[in-house]
Amino acid sequence: MKNIEDKQDVKKLCILYLLYTINTQMSNSQLADFAVETGYMDYFALRDYLADMTEAGLLEETRLNNQTYYNITEEGETTLGIFKRAKLSEETCDRINFYISRNKKKIKAESEISANWFYDPDSSFIVKCGIYEGDATLMEVNVSVVDRDVAEHICHKWKESSSEIYAKFFNELSGDFAALRKCKDA
Repeated sequence: MKNIEDKQDVKKLCILYLLYTINTQMSNSQLADFAVETGYMDYFALRDYLADMTEAGLLEETRLNNQTYYNITEEGETTLGIFKRAKLSEETCDRINFYISRNKKKIKAESEISANWFYDPDSSFIVKCGIYEGDATLMEVNVSVVDRDVAEHICHKWKESSSEIYAKFFNELSGDFAALRKCKDA
């Protein structure tokens, strides 16, 4: 029984190490991709570990629409610091680091583009779209719509086209400034 508990502890530490090292929240589906691709655990074991670690205060769970995101907590970082050397082999850390190096841009990009809708009894549905870079907000837009299908469609389109929308919006607003500056410098 002790050997099974040790293996589970190592797998939980792998999740903590991943979240600590990647330094961004990860969705349930992103963590499932990690579990399957590395072969450390199956989906059902991952779900159990995430629930255990959230209940123990090692992870923080955030829900937005149909997606669940996880962050490592301070207590999770402390636990990782205490047990990492004793329980995680260098080979395991190297495999996780390799996974991160191959997937970090994709995971961060998925985390930095946000589109969610919320029900608001006063105005029907609010769609909140954003582009973030680390802790900085590059752009955030809230739109009121009357229909859930429209809200979901806007979220989908934002995730597909946010870079182009941001560029057009920024160029439109800053275009006059550039012309004004040229006249002022002349």
